[in-house]
Amino acid sequence: MKPNLNQGAGALLQVIREEVQRQLTGGRRKREPRQHVLGTIDAAYANDGSRPSVVIDGDPSPIGPFPYLSHYEPSAGDRVLLAKSGNKYVVTGKIV
Repeated sequence: MKPNLNQGAGALLQVIREEVQRQLTGGRRKREPRQHVLGTIDAAYANDGSRPSVVIDGDPSPIGPFPYLSHYEPSAGDRVLLAKSGNKYVVTGKIV
């Protein structure tokens, strides 16, 4: 008796679909976004009033740009706290 290759292919496609869906939804290790994050204003920031990129603790690459609160003027190398606001982060100020 010949094995039914169509059934095997269908089962394989189903496994692939399920794995792709699992990866798209965050996989097994999906982390909840943190409410507060520490980072450093990117050394390449021009101190020109634009939104800075930030190097988040534990990640070597700068990400952003991020908005910041009006009382704070970002400067390259500043140690900062970011707070989650809606689905984005905002630089709340410099850590002294």
